Amino acid sequence: GEEALQGFVGRGGVVVVLVDKRALEYCGAGMVCVNIGAAVARWVQGFVGHFLLVWAYDREADAYALHDPDSNESAVIKSSVLEKARKTFGTDEDLLFISRR
Repeated sequence: GEEALQGFVGRGGVVVVLVDKRALEYCGAGMVCVNIGAAVARWVQGFVGHFLLVWAYDREADAYALHDPDSNESAVIKSSVLEKARKTFGTDEDLLFISRR
């Protein structure tokens, strides 16, 4: 769950997280925030599977650093938003842990 994710990225690991793209909202470089989910929901109904690469956790901000394969830049997502997107029906709450060693 969330504690395992925070701990693993805290030790330098990367986690591939399956999410429902309709629930995503995050901030990119320069803190430009984008509600991707609202845009996707206009065009698609039902689960929209998508993977994110999570590589860091900031406890003070309660947010994760990530890379979205649909984008060429890193972004920041609040942990509550990531948890909602990853626990949406259809995701199976999948987490793939990748060690950098």
